[in-house]
Amino acid sequence: MKQYLHLFVFCLVPIVAIMGTCRASINNPILLAPGQFWEGSYACGEMVASLTIEITSVRDASIEAIANFQVQETKGTYSMLGEYDMATRGLNFKSNKWIVRPQGFGMVGMKGYLSSDGTVYDGKIDHKRCGAFRVSLKIPEILISNQDDDPIEKNISTGEDSFTKIDSSSQSGIAIESDSAFLPAAIQDTTNCRKVKLYRASLSRDGVYGDFTILKKPKLKWKFKIASVAFGAPVVIDSMLYFGSRDKNVYAINTSSGEEQWKYSTKNGGDLIPAISGCLIFFGGWDSTLFTLNRITGEEIWKFKAGGPISSSPAVTDSAIYFLSRDCNFYSLDIESGKENWRFVTERGGNSSAAIVDSIIYFGSDEGLVYALNVSTGKEIWRFSTNAIIRDAPTVVDGMVFLGNLTGSFYALSAINGELLWRNRAGKDIFCSPTVADSMVYYGSKDGYLYACDIETGKVIWKYNAGIEITKSPSISGDHILLGTYGHLKAIDKMTGELKWDFKTGDHIHTSPIIEDGVIYFTIRNYLYALE
Repeated sequence: MKQYLHLFVFCLVPIVAIMGTCRASINNPILLAPGQFWEGSYACGEMVASLTIEITSVRDASIEAIANFQVQETKGTYSMLGEYDMATRGLNFKSNKWIVRPQGFGMVGMKGYLSSDGTVYDGKIDHKRCGAFRVSLKIPEILISNQDDDPIEKNISTGEDSFTKIDSSSQSGIAIESDSAFLPAAIQDTTNCRKVKLYRASLSRDGVYGDFTILKKPKLKWKFKIASVAFGAPVVIDSMLYFGSRDKNVYAINTSSGEEQWKYSTKNGGDLIPAISGCLIFFGGWDSTLFTLNRITGEEIWKFKAGGPISSSPAVTDSAIYFLSRDCNFYSLDIESGKENWRFVTERGGNSSAAIVDSIIYFGSDEGLVYALNVSTGKEIWRFSTNAIIRDAPTVVDGMVFLGNLTGSFYALSAINGELLWRNRAGKDIFCSPTVADSMVYYGSKDGYLYACDIETGKVIWKYNAGIEITKSPSISGDHILLGTYGHLKAIDKMTGELKWDFKTGDHIHTSPIIEDGVIYFTIRNYLYALE
């Protein structure tokens, strides 16, 4: 069968931020320019290849460029023509002419969108047997000047060696289908993708998402319909959003357009709360399976069968995955093979995700215990009893472990030895993880209050009455705490507790909100929302 090489031209084009709907105002939009150099990768079927692009000509919305690709030892080059829609940031490309054509390869086009900052371009390959693509701008140093927006360029890599090691922080797999097996059946080497993205923002589970503050009530950017509710917070990386739903699927969504890139169907579903390390995405299900997929293509890499349902979101590092199961075991697995490294036996298991700080793993359990384990061996360092179920992940910041339980008790423990530092109480159950920032710890309760406490003493500095029970963790970005409740997403001043704005959803918010590049994401009954 004829081999198809799918190459795509990716260019930096004018980025326009519309006041009131976009997150920043750009007086002089960034322009693509001849000499700009892009690099990334692409995948079709089971094949993966590297790609570099050099912009050669720009005339208004029309773009010309040279694409270079390599699949193992096979190289090729051809020209591409593209059109840019400034209003949507959409870029569509078609192939033009071969410059160097390897035997058995054909050219195809692509359709996609630029990220809001103009440095990442991703979308779908225009071929029925192919999937997603992604490239990023390489070492751009562009100065925008003059009223007519003439770009002045300097120090842009020429890309003389087109296929040196790709900077993984901006790459995703993309292209090639063939009857010949050039590469394994999915990206298994994660050396070129080193980012980690997790539930509650980081391995400390602090719930802090950058320093962007949305000063005015945001507007709907897009919404994505799902067949059932999603209780697990999404994660965003490289202009892609990933989340699981009770409809038994995990979805990959383009954050620019809100369009589905792929979905993976599980047998029995669950909360399916994803975690990402490099090119891999991990999540557990009610059928006791820990799933591992290629996050670019959605292809399955490996699965691990535990002895009970997995409702927690895995903690991941460069080399291992850690999670609690309802079979009473806490597991460590090898990230590449899925082979078990070790397991630690608890009394009852539970739903708590784990935090990892300074080579120690912290998690809670249904027997009300907080555990601290050695990350390499699984050996217990200490444990602390709260005498009630701990439902969500502890937060570990500044040598302290913070968590609440289902009696409404809230604890601050020493991360080193588990010593109780202070304790206070809410009026009802505490279901969710706290958020910690700027010497304050914030947590919500089913009594309807959001509490702000001094991190050292536990003294309540202020509390905000949400008017309804709080069962989802607050999140912080910039000066605001974002709190999701029934029918409302609220922004609260983190220093004073003053309500800054209130976005009405008309239905219960089921996930802790996350914030990425000034866009807020959360789910309600049958929709995933993106606000900006």
